[in-house]
Amino acid sequence: MLRRLAIISSVLLVTIAGVTGCSSGPAAGTATPTPTPTKPPAPSQAVIDWFNAVSSADTDLQTQRDAAQIAALYVVSKHPTREQIAQSITVLRTDRATSLITFQKVPTGVVKGGDRLTAAYGKAITTALTDIDQILGTANDPSTSDDSAMSLPGYASDALRAIAPSGIDLPGLIAHDTTLHAAYRQAHNCTGTPLTTATRPAPPM
Repeated sequence: MLRRLAIISSVLLVTIAGVTGCSSGPAAGTATPTPTPTKPPAPSQAVIDWFNAVSSADTDLQTQRDAAQIAALYVVSKHPTREQIAQSITVLRTDRATSLITFQKVPTGVVKGGDRLTAAYGKAITTALTDIDQILGTANDPSTSDDSAMSLPGYASDALRAIAPSGIDLPGLIAHDTTLHAAYRQAHNCTGTPLTTATRPAPPM
């Protein structure tokens, strides 16, 4: 009887030791391995080229807007006729139409959200062209006096300066995407401050 109890006690001790060994944690002093952060994929050349194209078009648009404001002041200082004012506004419109074509030629389907951004630029430019057409119509109207026409170049300049993408812009596009941000930094044309979203004021007509 004593021998049988000894055997049962031995079996219980071995079982308990096995269970304890399986449930024990890591040995003291053993460090928990730190997961290696995932590196974002490098941007493709096509994405970098896309940012170059959009940034270049944005810079040209801003340069033309500033030039239009200076041109408007210069024209008015010369006390032009209504016909001369109409001609100056026509030139401004032609340049803006060229800007629209530039954005429309940017490749589509390259950058996530990119098509929406170029469409926002295009919509803003189209709106400005519509406003300028109305201003130009006033300048070409024979009933418009030369004195009344003097304010029209300034109105046209204001319409151009109101151009800005609405709802999305370059900073917003790259804000939450590390790969796009890297592409933007690698694009050599992305050196200036791009236009940002803005509430477009009503044209002063």
